[in-house]
Parts: sequence; structure tokens; C-alpha cells
Amino acid sequence: MVACPSSAQAPQLKPGEGFITMDAKGKVTAFGDVTTERPLGEMAKLIWLKMAGPDWVSLDVYWDCKNPACLPPKGHGRVDLKKAYRQDCDDAFLYWINWERADWIEHQGEGVTRIELMSVFAPFLGNRIPKDGPLPEFTPEWVGRGDLLRASPQTFITWLGASENHVVLTLSREFLSGFFASAGDSRDWWFKPGVGSQGTWVVAGDGQSEALLFIPMPVLAKDAVARMKALLSGGVLSDKNKAK
Repeated sequence: MVACPSSAQAPQLKPGEGFITMDAKGKVTAFGDVTTERPLGEMAKLIWLKMAGPDWVSLDVYWDCKNPACLPPKGHGRVDLKKAYRQDCDDAFLYWINWERADWIEHQGEGVTRIELMSVFAPFLGNRIPKDGPLPEFTPEWVGRGDLLRASPQTFITWLGASENHVVLTLSREFLSGFFASAGDSRDWWFKPGVGSQGTWVVAGDGQSEALLFIPMPVLAKDAVARMKALLSGGVLSDKNKAK
């Protein structure tokens, strides 16, 4: 159940924005449009942290991104998981998920792999992948291109807050702590921005609370994080959990 605070408590949102928080007790508070489904875009990488993140950490994966379409003019260069997650290197994630696909098929077969894949990704697929059929190919849509993976802010923060998905928050905090820090920050919060085809997402957490913002237009990562910081500093959460 989403708790909607009084207008006196509500932050000043811009048209089309959706902002939602989850406190340490699991209470969800919503502002603006948090029920409209949007393509996840670069937020798809959070789902892959759930699906394969611990395995990638243990293997110390890396990739040499030379794809100018990923980052002009020469790609991201050599990236490990932390750098690829921070810089949204689709090329690295696409390589890693297809490497995993081949390994999963070899060791457990397509059937089991498909069951596990659908179990993790079901909240974001709707009816866009048949419930029965072969294991899908891992195309760029699986790392956030296009409209395959979709969620509303309410659905996404509920998924993030589920105990079985705690590894996503743990790895995000490890990879992103201090990445978007600036003078005057409490430095307790981590921030993960990501652009989709219909706008920009920002997820934030501090180890106790989570917040999610959807901005209905593409904006630079630093600007999206600045907007999230402004909303968090406005008193939405308790003083202990504000991003100063």
C-alpha cells in the first residue's frame, strides 16, 4: 500500500515527475505519477545485478569496450563490473550476459535457465515475452534498449525493497558510494541515474531507506542526481536520512 502524504508535506514536483520513497520499515510514500509504466532503459542493469551480480563479482569480470556507439568516440575502454555499472557500459553488460547465457545452457540446460530468467525478470516483461517457448536471445533490449523492460516507479521500488533482492542494493552501495558526492553531501547516499526512451530514472539509497525518481525527459546524469538530492533534502524522509 502506498501512503500519500498531505499537500503540506509534498515536494514541489515538475510536470510528469514521479517520486517515491521507502523508509527503513518498508513504508512507501508516493508523490506525482508513480503508477505509469515506463521503459527502464539503463535501470535494466540493476536487474542483472540480481540475476548474475554475485557471480560476476566472484569472477572479477572485465571487458574492453571499443564501441563508439556505447561512448563516443572510442568506447569506455577497459571496464570491470564497478566501472561498467557506474558508467552504464551497455557493451560490457551485453557481453557478460551472453557469456552467462552460454554457461547456464551448458551447465543446466535451456529449460532451467529460462525458468530462472523469467522468475527474475517477470515483473518487468508483461506479456512481451511468451510464457512458454525457447530461451530468448539476449539482445540489446535486455540491457535496456527499447521498450522490452518496463515498470512504474511503484513497481520498481517495491521490487528493490524486497528482501530477496537485497543484493542489488548491497552491490549498488558498494559500487556507487561517493561517486556523485559533492561538497556538503552527507555522503551516506548512493545514486544510480539511468536514461530510458521516455525519460530519466534515479534510484538512491543509504542502507536504510530507498528513493526513486522518474523525470519525463532525458537529462544528464549529474542533473538527474542533483534533482534527486534536492527532493531528498526537502524533508521527505526523516532528518537522519536526508541527503544534505
